[in-house]
Amino acid sequence: MTVNRTKHKGGIVILSLAFAGLICSCKTNESEKEASTSATAAPISSEKFQSLDDDSDGKLSSVEITSAAHDSVLGTLDEDGNGKISANEWNSVTHDFPQPVERFNHIDKDDDGHIDQSEAVEFVTDHVHYSSSYGLVDGDGDKMIGEDELRENDPAILSMTILSIPWPHTAGS
Repeated sequence: MTVNRTKHKGGIVILSLAFAGLICSCKTNESEKEASTSATAAPISSEKFQSLDDDSDGKLSSVEITSAAHDSVLGTLDEDGNGKISANEWNSVTHDFPQPVERFNHIDKDDDGHIDQSEAVEFVTDHVHYSSSYGLVDGDGDKMIGEDELRENDPAILSMTILSIPWPHTAGS
């Protein structure tokens, strides 16, 4: 995993994540899936799983996972504490990104000059890289991830945010 970082308000903001091979293509061959989920996968505690499971159904939807990732980004970028990322807050961190204004405008679906949680979650979950990674972890194909499925895989492949998704945006199917 490659991590590029920049200083922002005394903290570290993860600006881009490149997960080696895991998000580049959707693997359907079982032996390839096994190879891509090595023994180095970080285990997730039952407490952490339950804290992500907003509706307490024992499974995680792509929205539940992505919302948690967005909350961590929001805590770093939301300088005024209004629960949204403004264009100025966005620009303070993304000036080195390819097409930062276009990316912001693409994510800001309602054109109100802010990225809220629903817009961020939609951007990430619609992305083909996220869909492919989610499919790798969703062993039974039910579009929900159980605790056992998450334990059998590396949860890091699902920790994508509006800052780590490649641009230009590629919508999933």
